[in-house]
Amino acid sequence: MNRKQYVQIGKTKSDIEFMNCGVPQGSILGPLLCLICVNDISKSTNAHILSFADDTSLVISDTDISILYQRANVEMNNLFEWFCANGLSLNKNKTKYMVFKGGTKSVDFNILDISGEW
Repeated sequence: MNRKQYVQIGKTKSDIEFMNCGVPQGSILGPLLCLICVNDISKSTNAHILSFADDTSLVISDTDISILYQRANVEMNNLFEWFCANGLSLNKNKTKYMVFKGGTKSVDFNILDISGEW
């Protein structure tokens, strides 16, 4: 392919680089190709998946924080395997988790280290 790209911020432009893969930003094919790539992601996990564009959220619930932690790690590893099998990558720096709890029972959040082998 003979596609080139550069980044421009204000009047400053980066060097021109040749691209050998990917879809140009703003391409009419971009959203379609994204959907084709991630269409079967829900089959890789038992967690409930919420997706919007290229953002994906897993919803996992349990009344026991230790079991929740174990399940979250299992599901993240399942997703990691799916990403690898599909030639995609998971940005660890953009991967976050949030714990919602109700009631007055205290929870030791120090046990949560959703890091796994991914």
